[in-house]
Parts: sequence; structure tokens; C-alpha cells
Amino acid sequence: VLFERCLKAEAVYLCGSYLRVLQVMKGLSATKRATLKVLELILKKDDLELLRDLMRFMEPFIYSDLENEVLPEITASIDISMELDQGDEEFYRVEYLLGRYGSKLIRSHEFRTLVQFSQIVNQLPRVWLSRERKRGALVNDFNSGLKLIHTQFHLPFPQNLPIGLRQVFDRSTSTDSFSELKLASTVYTSEGSESETEDLIFSTRRTYSNSKERTENEHVRSCKKDLEFLLQEMVSSQCFGWSLIVATVLFNIPTIITILKENNTFCKLYESMLNTCECVGYKQLVLFLKEQIHVL
Repeated sequence: VLFERCLKAEAVYLCGSYLRVLQVMKGLSATKRATLKVLELILKKDDLELLRDLMRFMEPFIYSDLENEVLPEITASIDISMELDQGDEEFYRVEYLLGRYGSKLIRSHEFRTLVQFSQIVNQLPRVWLSRERKRGALVNDFNSGLKLIHTQFHLPFPQNLPIGLRQVFDRSTSTDSFSELKLASTVYTSEGSESETEDLIFSTRRTYSNSKERTENEHVRSCKKDLEFLLQEMVSSQCFGWSLIVATVLFNIPTIITILKENNTFCKLYESMLNTCECVGYKQLVLFLKEQIHVL
């Protein structure tokens, strides 16, 4: 009774805490039914942290019995009310709820959350992306899409081409035209220290700076790792518009070239996106693709 009251009041944390009590007092069957209700409420509340805890709680009795079974592939049209064994029905109900939430994230273009969600539930998002490929996973505006990816993954707009590409670019481009485009440097120098006190102050600042830089670099690496995973899933599900945008943020030239060559309709939109962006790195990328790759 208390559990149902909490559920009706959408007190999601209290509902979660009651699951252990139900497991002891009501048994496994009642706990399974209650867990599905809590799962639906957690997804409604967009609470990924609590979802992580719930997935750990439900894994032994939702998934363990199905480890050696071959189940039919879950599709968007699955009828969750069809006649199934109890274990299968619970499994499909969970998969239905997770798939519905994944599709919701795609339709609202919450891609960073999509990556985090897929990691929590231990599922590849390519199935959800494939369902939405011609609907929610379409790119309506390339310029807005580029800004969205940078914002969601907390990656700054590039001020230069990556060093490897820049070296190729510089070998065939007049240095005068691009002499003002220099690689940014965040390294402290110790020139001008006049005393031990100043040396100590500088050393402290440098240590703080290096620590801060390491933290920022770890953050960037983590974001890029998530973005690389997203690119892999988008390419696998043939969401080529978003794949092109993500590949651009990652400067994944082979993927950019492949998509542009196989989807000629993207070329003008893509060039316009990069030229419209007030970002030196992307303007250099346009020139690189034109002059070195001849793909635009």
C-alpha cells in the first residue's frame, strides 16, 4: 500500500527504497512487477543516476534467466501485451521501456544523454537510431546541429586544424595567407623571475595551471571518447546527416569524405555550414577539403 502511494505521488526515491522491502515480504514475482513500475517512473523523471542503481538491482532477476536463451529481435512494433512466458514478458517490457526512452532522446536531439543512457543500460543505441533514421534522427539545420554537438559535449570550436592536417595544409598553401593562424599555447615560461619569492609564486601558479590543464584535457578526452562512440553508432544506423556533423567535430576526415561522396546532396549544405561558422578551424577545413581532397 505504501509503495503504491509513493508511486502515485511520483516519489521516485521512496519507491526505489521500497523494492528491497517488497523483495523480502512479497517475493520475486511481486518485486518484478513493482520494479517495472519504478523503471517507468524513473524514465519519466529523466533520473539517470537512479536508473543506474535500478539496473543493478533488476539485472539478477530480469536478465539472468535469459542469458542462454535466443530471443527474437525487438522491433518498434512489438506488442508488449502478447502471450509470453513470465520471464520473457518482463524482459520485453523492460526493453520496450528502454527503447521508447532512447527514441525520445533521439527525437529531442539529446545525444550526450543518449550516450550516457546507453552506457547505463548496457545497450548499443544503433537499434534506436535505426528506428528514428527517417524521423527524429534527421538533420533539420546543419548550422544548429554543429553548435548543438559542441554545446552538449562541452567541446570548444577549433581555432586551427589538428597538427597533422595543418602540416599537410601548410605544405601546399602560401604561408603569408595563413601566418596569423598560429597554434595556441598554454605553456607557462619562467622568464623574468627576480627572486626566490617570485620563483615560488610562479612555481605554485605553474603547478596549478598544469593541474588544471590536465583536468581539462581529461575532460576533453572523455567527451571525445563519447563522441567517437556516437559516431560509430550513427554510421552503423545510417544516420548520415548527424554522422557528418559529428565526424566534423572530431576532424574524422575519412568519414567526412565517404559521406560526402556517397551523399552529394550534403555537399552544399556542408560547405555552407562550415563557411557560416565563425571559426578559423572550420574555415581551414573547407579549404583543406577543396584544395587537398577535392571533395567540395
